[in-house]
Amino acid sequence: MDDWIFNSILDGLDGIRASLDFRSNVYTTLVIIGVVFEILFIWMDHHDDWKEWNIARTHGRIPMPERPGRWKLFFEATSVGLVVWGLWGELSTSNRVESLDMLTRGVNEYRASLLVQEAGDAKQSATEAASAASKAQGSADKADADATDAKSKALSVGVEASRIHTETIEAEIGFRKYIEQAQLPRHICEPIHGCIEENDPKVRKKWRDEVAKFAGTHAIIQPLANNGEAMDVAKGIGLLLIAEGWTAEIVDAEHSKIPNGYIFEGVTLVTLEPSPFRYGTPPEIKLVPVQPSPLFHVISPLMSLLALDVGPSPRMPNIMGMRFETELDNDERFRNFTRYGFRFPPNTMLILVGERPAPNWIGSNVPLINELPKNKDKTKGK
Repeated sequence: MDDWIFNSILDGLDGIRASLDFRSNVYTTLVIIGVVFEILFIWMDHHDDWKEWNIARTHGRIPMPERPGRWKLFFEATSVGLVVWGLWGELSTSNRVESLDMLTRGVNEYRASLLVQEAGDAKQSATEAASAASKAQGSADKADADATDAKSKALSVGVEASRIHTETIEAEIGFRKYIEQAQLPRHICEPIHGCIEENDPKVRKKWRDEVAKFAGTHAIIQPLANNGEAMDVAKGIGLLLIAEGWTAEIVDAEHSKIPNGYIFEGVTLVTLEPSPFRYGTPPEIKLVPVQPSPLFHVISPLMSLLALDVGPSPRMPNIMGMRFETELDNDERFRNFTRYGFRFPPNTMLILVGERPAPNWIGSNVPLINELPKNKDKTKGK
């Protein structure tokens, strides 16, 4: 099972745990309010008893008791109810937290077993590598004889080093230009309005052809509310998908029921996937192999296509950002986007467009600077 599935499951468990902690705090607050009311009523009863005793001591008679107040009875019953409700809520929440912790441990243990199996395979590979190293020793002896010839070529290394230094300076200038361009609003290169192509057109055509294989798929696109830049990106994605044979609609939180708090920075693709969990008598939980949904296979080409415009370049700072998440089907314990009423229609992908992530990098002289694409004109000349 891929790491993204484990990460998605653990993220869902963390979200549920945070919700349970919030509920526990609410129930604790109810208990505190009820206890405060009880203390207040105890003080009021003591005050009334003291008043009656003082009258009897002064006048030599016991006064007629006052008529019992309905509001006092109501508030006393309410305070007791708050205490009982709060204690019941804390007990219920504690039981759910314990079940959730057991579920988390089960996922981690299953993941650990897979890592142990991979470690065994790695050990076998290490044994084979040791055998290859022994054979390489013989080649090393021959390499010593060739070292004399290598000395005569050392003079050419200085010329090559000078050329690399020049290209490094040019690459750093290109990197700074890249950072400046990253501050500009995102723009989807769709067929209707077009764009200034900064990538290899063959690469874009390749991913568009892959996305077109899933023509007929429906996309529900929700941009972050009150964010014009996110709305423009959402419109661009919709036009791009429609051009490839998809259908698309742009919705807001009122129609999708998805709160804006679930829309993170960048662009997030969400599909409905089968749940790998099977629940028995609590706390019995089993993990079973499942087949991904048909839309799972379009995630990679669609992310690659959108990344040409809103995603980071390979091994570069995550300036634009792409994300992928899954919603587990019919699994009440792992509901993120459907808990508030959203439902996935058949053959539908959910696309959430957040604000453009802020640039995040460490200085300009990064060690990966020489991995930037070289000047195209110089490459052709060579």
